[in-house]
Amino acid sequence: MNRVSSRETVLDLLLNQVATRPDRPSFHHWDGDAWGIKTWQGLAADVAQVGRGLQSAGIKLGDRVALLADNSYEWVLCDLALQAVGAVSVPLHTQLGGEQIGEQIAHSGSTFVIVSSIELFSKLEPQLSKLKLGPQQLVT
Repeated sequence: MNRVSSRETVLDLLLNQVATRPDRPSFHHWDGDAWGIKTWQGLAADVAQVGRGLQSAGIKLGDRVALLADNSYEWVLCDLALQAVGAVSVPLHTQLGGEQIGEQIAHSGSTFVIVSSIELFSKLEPQLSKLKLGPQQLVT
């Protein structure tokens, strides 16, 4: 059994899969009406696209970014894209109350927040003035 080098990152492993198995399935995910399949190459392309979008939003190397999203393909994309741009992903538990979510964001030093739904945004919205986060620091 080969051990993975401790120097390899999750992104290194993704790129290895793209190089060795580009057309093999990486994810089966619910796509609204039916199950969809993403290949390793498709996953990497989606990660690159989301990463460019995050950089366009102003996220840069070393930024801490809170990720307020339910478990989904999109959550994985955001987490990997944050790693790809050199930001620090701060995953938040979506079942917490708004005040607790606000406290976690404040204590983490997050300067941006990714929110996946209007329901989760409604939990966060009352905390925005305390967090001093403007619309340009919220990504949906």
